[in-house]
Amino acid sequence: MPIEQSDLEELTTSWFESVREGIASEAQAASHFVHPHARVVAPDGTTFDMAEHQRLHQGFVDEKHVLGDFELVQICDDPERARAKGWVYYETRYRAHPERGKLKAIAGEEYILERCADGKVRFVQYNATFFATLPDSAPLDLG
Repeated sequence: MPIEQSDLEELTTSWFESVREGIASEAQAASHFVHPHARVVAPDGTTFDMAEHQRLHQGFVDEKHVLGDFELVQICDDPERARAKGWVYYETRYRAHPERGKLKAIAGEEYILERCADGKVRFVQYNATFFATLPDSAPLDLG
């Protein structure tokens, strides 16, 4: 059965919630990825393992992710895979500097998804293709 928009929404909702709440273990991170030692790729090519990705997000509070429009293209039947390409609205505040206000951005994202033997869809590859702050946003500061 092809990977559907509802599969993408279920996976991303669970992943974004885990990121916001804090990934407690390797097993929790691995539950979203086909490969347990997966990496997230940033727009500049920097890659983050799950621990590095979590440390980055620990600097934020009140994170909000809203899945925007995504195009799904089936790319393989065995294993069942699809490419998802679209955007996510992202909003947060800096934990150490709440006076800066909200960071608001649109993130371009491209995923390779796979339906696994248990029927769940997981990320094979997770790429952030761009990160554009909005005009009323606090500046991006990852340092």
